[in-house]
Amino acid sequence: MKKLIFILFILISLGSFATHYRAGEISYKHVSGFTYAITVVTYTKASSTDADSDTITVKWGDGSNATLYRQETIDINQSDLRINIFKMEHTYSGPSTYTISIEDQNRNGGVVNIPESDQISFYVESTLTISPQEFGVNNSPILTYPPIDIAAIDQIFIHNTGAYDIDGDSLGYELVNPKGFNGLDIPAYELPDQFPADQNNQLELDPITGDIIWTTPQSIGQYNIAIKITEYRNGIIIGTMMRDMQVTVVSTSNKVPNIRPLKDSCYI
Repeated sequence: MKKLIFILFILISLGSFATHYRAGEISYKHVSGFTYAITVVTYTKASSTDADSDTITVKWGDGSNATLYRQETIDINQSDLRINIFKMEHTYSGPSTYTISIEDQNRNGGVVNIPESDQISFYVESTLTISPQEFGVNNSPILTYPPIDIAAIDQIFIHNTGAYDIDGDSLGYELVNPKGFNGLDIPAYELPDQFPADQNNQLELDPITGDIIWTTPQSIGQYNIAIKITEYRNGIIIGTMMRDMQVTVVSTSNKVPNIRPLKDSCYI
């Protein structure tokens, strides 16, 4: 009997630990020399209190890792959203390209285009090229619009990360597969415009402006997409940032107005 209770406790614990990651990204800022300040921002399901944690493990890309402690939380209750901010400085040994990453369990349940999403790890990464003689210093792009958004069924949805680069580097955008365990592409992942796949349901991303245009969502629910933002300096890639974001499609009576063309008129 005790053994059965213990097994049930383990199963309940694993289930409650699993379902909260909704979106996130990693950014970095040059401090001095080979030292960079890294900021990890995750967006989690606020109601999953049992899964909430004040630490996260970051891999620096140089063979080492560290535990980051949460420095700030922001709760948006009406959206069942908690914003978690983690920060730490790290000094690299010398010039190279480093992939900074986090992986943690698990995503929130019920994501339409990620089968069994509550059993899939959440993973994001950014790459940092340190080459002072060739490029000088580099800072990652700054994303001014949060990765949690709402779309209306049967209406055009447009989203932009609001990215800008303080170094003046050029930015390019592309959709990539969200990643899970060990940074691998999530198996059986599909883009939101496959639910259902028809001519009225098309999602695209402008590689220059970064505009995500979804014409038009057909099914209610939560969907995740991943955006890769690439920095170019003098035509050479010097860094990338991966943002994993979530869009919730809802039904609403608030429709876009249909404005008829105005007749040409002349008033004296």
